[in-house]
Amino acid sequence: MRAFIVKFMTPKGEEKNCILQVENRGALKTLAEQQGWRILQIREKKSIWKKLHTRTLSGTQLIFWFQQMAVLLSSGIPLVQAWTLLCRDWRKAGEKQCLQRGVFRLEQGISVTEVLEESELFPVMVIPMVRAGEQSGQLAEIFQLLGTYYTYVEKQKQGVLQALLYPAFLCCCALGAAIFAIFFLLPVFENLFSQMNAPVPPLTRGLLQVSHSIRAYGPEILIGLGVLTVAVYGYSQQSQRRQALTMRLWRIPGVRKLLLMFSWQRCCQLLAIQIRSGIPLLTALSEAASAVPISGFRRHIHWLCLRLEGGESFSAALAKSQVHLPYVSAMLAIGEESGQYDRAMQAVADYYRWQLTVAVARFRRFLGPAALLMVGGIIGLLVCCLVLPVLDMITTMSL
Repeated sequence: MRAFIVKFMTPKGEEKNCILQVENRGALKTLAEQQGWRILQIREKKSIWKKLHTRTLSGTQLIFWFQQMAVLLSSGIPLVQAWTLLCRDWRKAGEKQCLQRGVFRLEQGISVTEVLEESELFPVMVIPMVRAGEQSGQLAEIFQLLGTYYTYVEKQKQGVLQALLYPAFLCCCALGAAIFAIFFLLPVFENLFSQMNAPVPPLTRGLLQVSHSIRAYGPEILIGLGVLTVAVYGYSQQSQRRQALTMRLWRIPGVRKLLLMFSWQRCCQLLAIQIRSGIPLLTALSEAASAVPISGFRRHIHWLCLRLEGGESFSAALAKSQVHLPYVSAMLAIGEESGQYDRAMQAVADYYRWQLTVAVARFRRFLGPAALLMVGGIIGLLVCCLVLPVLDMITTMSL
């Protein structure tokens, strides 16, 4: 028996997580069908040591894998042979072992979708896209689209990291100046004030008390910061708590709009690919929503699916939902009139990709001046605490 962590949606639209003991994934899916669950994610429960050796592939690895698979398949090379060629020169031993196990499973006749899911090396959103490619016979095109998508994602990450680099450098400089002042300058000034019997201003006195506390309890403070860092990291690694934090952010209007744009961009990109591949709208919508990592959005899409099953049009149902955005409704209406849902969904994905790119650019422009102001405030506070008492002392002595 093997233990699996299953994320699924009940017939009522409630998203739940549970751990099930079954023989294999096939038995798990059979149980889900009997209960009427729609499985969103399946992960085998592993030991910590095994988790460290099998992680999701990085962005650059995903780009390489999908682009190379697309090239090999387009050249007429069979899938198993293409997979074997890419595994041959893979560097990391744990990942290579999982990929080689995938070759064995493919030779047994297992579908590519199940092999990718069992390997647990690929993101969740990959699974419905590859399933769409298998069903339509356009696996090479899907791999090429995934390579293009992760290239775009990697560029976005690099843009955010570059935006954070300069503020991080300024913060490190400010922290270094504060440490130098606390451990080297303040003791000298304190001795000088005590020898001259000069009054110490309240702001400088408060900074001296902070300096004494840090020097007295330095190891304890470092241990506390370490424990806090580990606790925050452990908290962030639990999907239920991340979803709870996302739902709290969902209630903030400005953040909610950004989350909706991100969700619709990913969902509509998948919808366009699946509908273009010949998959029915209702099935495609359910699959595309499962690739969005925001549970509130998935729950509302499940509600939309129920309305579509009742015979209501997509645009009319969306207008009554809480994930309504004007541009999505307008493009859906155009898609319903023309019958070209794939073009309408692709237009929505492109539009919100542009909107998110603009939002990231604005964030980058704001972050630099904000960090500069913060560092200037810290340096100014230190200067006021150290220089003003000296000037007061000099003025007193001159009188």
